[in-house]
Amino acid sequence: MSTVPTLSGITSKVVDTPRLKQHVLFSGPENGTPVLFIHGNASSASYWEEIMLKLPAGFRGIAPDLRGYGDTEDKLIDATRGMGDWIDDLAALLDALKVEKTHVVGHSMGGTIVFGLVGSLNGRVLSGTVVNPGSIYGFGGSKGLDGTPCYDDFAGSGGGVVNPDFPKLMAAGDRSTDNPQASPRVVMNGFYWKPPFVPAREEDLLTSLMTEKVGEQKYPGDFVPSGNWPNVAPGKFGPINALSPKYVGDSEEFRWRSQQTSHPLGTRRFRHDRLR
Repeated sequence: MSTVPTLSGITSKVVDTPRLKQHVLFSGPENGTPVLFIHGNASSASYWEEIMLKLPAGFRGIAPDLRGYGDTEDKLIDATRGMGDWIDDLAALLDALKVEKTHVVGHSMGGTIVFGLVGSLNGRVLSGTVVNPGSIYGFGGSKGLDGTPCYDDFAGSGGGVVNPDFPKLMAAGDRSTDNPQASPRVVMNGFYWKPPFVPAREEDLLTSLMTEKVGEQKYPGDFVPSGNWPNVAPGKFGPINALSPKYVGDSEEFRWRSQQTSHPLGTRRFRHDRLR
């Protein structure tokens, strides 16, 4: 069922929701306390498997492939909704699984989605954990503590900032190290963990990276010319455009929610100013 072979103790399932069919990995008892894991860009749920297996007894790991990634149904991302498609997809998944409340963990792009979930799921998030998250103000093109756009046309964000060779090599299934700046294997081993570490599942994780859907309306997405930086203002499709400051727009909602959301252990708050 999964393109990438799963580890022992991980189960793979396609969950049919009103929005799309989502491929999901599970660990732990079905009646355990849910922990929703959200992967980053150029990866999939497979990257969470080892951590899912280390959850304490009594917890249920849930790791979906996001829209545009892995083995989830291939539907376009409407970047003009910011993270809206992913957030709504995850809410539909929780509903389909009859999960009322869940802990949420996100890495990189997934961390940015966690920020959006805190404001959007309205009390369903028990706690949020972010690992190397993107900014709540969007990917690139902004500055300062309030996320002020560098330019009025949001130059410096969107699909145009991606090295064009990287998605081309992904689409070609390139597993070499021939391009020192854009080969998927080089990018993965250089940025996903600290060299010289190489994981035992290197080949499986490289396969996972290349399951992302590539194309002008997929990854990295379309883009529009900018008067300030040619070809780097955000377009309307694709995950990188969806993370543009022009479209994310969740910062005020997150800030408001975070001021009212106590840490589940009661010792501190999940606060905006801790995550800058």
